Amino acid sequence: MMQSRIGRNVRRAAVAAAVACGFAALPAALASADPGPGSLYFHYGDTTCVLNDGGGFICEFGGPYLPPNARQTVAGAQFPLPFPVQQVSYEGNPIFPAHPSFAPKSATVLPGGNPDINDVATGQGAWGPYVEFGGTRCEVSFRASFSCSSGDHGFSTWWNNLAIR
Repeated sequence: MMQSRIGRNVRRAAVAAAVACGFAALPAALASADPGPGSLYFHYGDTTCVLNDGGGFICEFGGPYLPPNARQTVAGAQFPLPFPVQQVSYEGNPIFPAHPSFAPKSATVLPGGNPDINDVATGQGAWGPYVEFGGTRCEVSFRASFSCSSGDHGFSTWWNNLAIR
């Protein structure tokens, strides 16, 4: 019984690593920090984000989310990511989930710095501001948690946790 449980956990970790590496290798469609009309830049605390008008986004966190508190959901199954995650992106393609990414910091920051989410907010939720742009919604929620989603894809952060879907 114990052997099969260990084997199952090892297989899950191997699949999680393969999935995470595969998604991290996807091209970062938003890797350019061109502040064109099709992009919206902002920050919330030490998290910087850029949303594009095609439903994609990149958000970089002030510090990495460490295993086992960083998790990825793919096809309804949740896997712990075996490496620290400092950035999440979604290219706007509904076939692929949001995923850890490794674009340069300049991909999420304007040359003079990003405006605060309060300055670009399109509304006020129950717990804080939110911004909607290009099909993506990012919002401050209960106890300073933060999330961005485009359709069924996105991420949520709370305390020291990161959940990517």
